[in-house]
Amino acid sequence: MDRERPAIPNARWAWIGPVGLAALLAAALFVGLGSAVPLGTHEGLLAETARNMVLDRPVTLADGSQPSPWLIPNFDGVMRLRKTPLPYWLAATSAKVTGEVNEWAVRFPSALAGAGTAVLVALVARRRYGRTSALLAAAALVTMVEFLLVSRRAIADIGLTFWMTACLAALWTAVERQGAARGAWLALAGALGGVAMLAKGPAPLVILPVPALVAGAVMIGRARRGTRSDLFWTLGGFAAAAVLFLAVTMPWYLYVWLRIPDAWAVWKAESLDRSVGDFGHSEPIYFYLVRLPFFVLPWTVFVGYGMVLAVKCVRRMHEDKNTRPASGAANEAIRAAADEATGAKAWLIFLGAWFVGPLAAFSVASGKQDHYIVPIFPAAALYVALAIHHLLDGRAKAARQVLIGHAAAFALAGIGAAVYFSRAMPESRTAAVVLGAILVAGSLVASWATLRRRFAASLAALLVTAVAAFLWSGPALLAPLDRSTFEAGFARKVKESVPPGATVYAVHGANGTLVFYSERTIGLVNSEAEIRERMAAGCPFYLIALDKDAKEVQIPDGLRTVYHVDNRCEPPHSEALWFWPGATAP
Repeated sequence: MDRERPAIPNARWAWIGPVGLAALLAAALFVGLGSAVPLGTHEGLLAETARNMVLDRPVTLADGSQPSPWLIPNFDGVMRLRKTPLPYWLAATSAKVTGEVNEWAVRFPSALAGAGTAVLVALVARRRYGRTSALLAAAALVTMVEFLLVSRRAIADIGLTFWMTACLAALWTAVERQGAARGAWLALAGALGGVAMLAKGPAPLVILPVPALVAGAVMIGRARRGTRSDLFWTLGGFAAAAVLFLAVTMPWYLYVWLRIPDAWAVWKAESLDRSVGDFGHSEPIYFYLVRLPFFVLPWTVFVGYGMVLAVKCVRRMHEDKNTRPASGAANEAIRAAADEATGAKAWLIFLGAWFVGPLAAFSVASGKQDHYIVPIFPAAALYVALAIHHLLDGRAKAARQVLIGHAAAFALAGIGAAVYFSRAMPESRTAAVVLGAILVAGSLVASWATLRRRFAASLAALLVTAVAAFLWSGPALLAPLDRSTFEAGFARKVKESVPPGATVYAVHGANGTLVFYSERTIGLVNSEAEIRERMAAGCPFYLIALDKDAKEVQIPDGLRTVYHVDNRCEPPHSEALWFWPGATAP
């Protein structure tokens, strides 16, 4: 095997890694956060709900009371209980601090959670794989396609990912501790799990069980072989974790249930009914298995390589378990190495449970969306850390092959992107060519560093290239094709065209983007009969509908078209604003 020990870096330059990671996180997650793309449908729901908190706009309950919108969130005049409140609280707090409810303010908590998750991954990976591998793996996490996109959007999943990563990191730290320290770390893991429930309940109940069972089995096994004190603190820590989990989670649920007894039906629909596909998004069981390799691009090979290494290591350690030497001073070093190997095996099994357990659970559920599995991405990044550690640990030939292959893939992606966008968007041909040049230049730098056996520098070049390509392509090429760009433009036109206080309806309801950017309450109509009822009432109103909805309900004659626009996003469609002047109009 071609093995070469890498040179030990000069301690004077030790600051470069952390500073470089911080700069990459700032660029990838915060640059253009509020201007690249308008708020999408899910983001608009969160942003408008947060705006109601900031402006103290409550809903009226059946008993006539108006509880604080911070406790009973609402959107477009309707209670918003399907989601737990922490994302709304964070977005509203961010808006209060900045003084305005805008794209940057409501997305900032998500970007901060993405950066925090990367830092947690670096801290966890450093204990196992060293400083360089940990920093590179954290940077790789942030540049994984799906993680990067979700971290720059105002949705709950990235906050859930941060709190679950913190919870599982605390849980594994408890495995590595003894006595009172183990009990304290278990209690902290329980509290963090409770916060995760407020971030997006009940998703932690899907993510947590398998890794928690693995960690619990390891701790109980070690405690039984240790002292009675270790067993006491382990069992006591689990009890404290359960108590703190409920103490953090339950107050909001109990408050809402006492005020709105029907809330249980809403929560059941959001959890059980969604899991069986009653809310749509029903996909086959292999949905995530097919898409996951694309979600973790451009680091798919590293994730797969790390998983293969983990399986091999666990198998080898299992085969070597019977070679443990007997006690004796001469064998103490060998026994210490065996204990370390046992700990490494337990860690790899825990990591597999973190990755495979939630992936299997989300795959079995019928209702699926891409962002549901983002909480397993930190585990994928830890597999990247294992792969990088293995490649940098003197395996020069393998490192050259993998890195040259990645550099070539970047170059091909650059050429392909330039050709595709030049044809799809002739008016943006210059931007497409620049994107291709960024990717090709980055691949050349990475290849040069690889040939000079600067493998960490080669990985850093690919990371910087990925961020630069994303920041360039977002506003210049991707935003014009994003549906939210069209929806936000239409909503702003509605805001300009409709007088304040006028009545507005939308066929089949308004999405979050439309409500947020039009800055008005929009009612719901579902049929031609309902539209005619409102016409018969004689009062003027405005009506909004997509072309497919307008054809389905058959917009009655008599409504005047105020604004109509076609878009070119996928799928192409049009949207229109109509006006009914009322029965007294000439």
